[in-house]
Amino acid sequence: MRFFKLVHRDVNLGIIRRLAVMIIPLIVSITQVKTVHDMINELQKYNMLENSGTIADYYLYAMSGMDVFRFDPKEYFTIPIFWFVFQIGISYFVAYFAKQDFSMNGRNLFIASKSRSLWWFSKVVWVIFSVIVYYAMMIFFTGIGAVLSGAEISLHFSREFISQVLSYNAIYLTDFDMIFIAVIIPIIVTIAVCLFQLLFSLVLTPVTSFAIVSAGYVLSAYYTSWLFIGNYTMWLRSSYVTDEGVTPYGGLIIAVGIILVVLVMGKLYIDDVDVY
Repeated sequence: MRFFKLVHRDVNLGIIRRLAVMIIPLIVSITQVKTVHDMINELQKYNMLENSGTIADYYLYAMSGMDVFRFDPKEYFTIPIFWFVFQIGISYFVAYFAKQDFSMNGRNLFIASKSRSLWWFSKVVWVIFSVIVYYAMMIFFTGIGAVLSGAEISLHFSREFISQVLSYNAIYLTDFDMIFIAVIIPIIVTIAVCLFQLLFSLVLTPVTSFAIVSAGYVLSAYYTSWLFIGNYTMWLRSSYVTDEGVTPYGGLIIAVGIILVVLVMGKLYIDDVDVY
């Protein structure tokens, strides 16, 4: 019962009362929906596309990231700005709350709950909820924008649109494949990154942990490698789409591994750290 009270408190203070901070999904969805709408109109103008796309098409475009970057002295490296903003948006959201709560209320909460571990695992649940709500908002706003733009209300992606705009190889994927690499894997990976950031915000500082995560995303955009976990949040980098891509199941294993390590290390740290 004490644990659920802590979770309720964290969800209330850390999500519900801070929903205004989660404006990033709305901004990203609006800009991406407009881009897709303009693309579809242009393709239809030249008879290159017969339909108006589906809400799945709009979401897939918004979450596509970028193709594998191949170094060329004649080309400039450009970060996929909306992917980057979306990912660091949730990192910023989870950056400060836990540290502030620990510093201001840690002693009282530890005494009230009679367990430091409960406080830590409550923060873990808060991070997981935050990421799920964040992605749900992105899906919701993108879906609403797509419908208002004339898209078909369907969770099936349009192979015609995908092949014209994103990747021809993607037309061979099933709907489940696309859900796996564009929804499930990114959510789990983002949870892992945010839990990593949660731990380091407590051990170091929120600013330092946020800087580390942001740098990791920049490196992920530049290097297509399993070492940089941000690659798994860009489905265009998936091995399902390109031979040079990262394996989705590999990303799942890495993300789960990070989550488990953080759970254990966080508990050990909170159980031992001094509270002033």
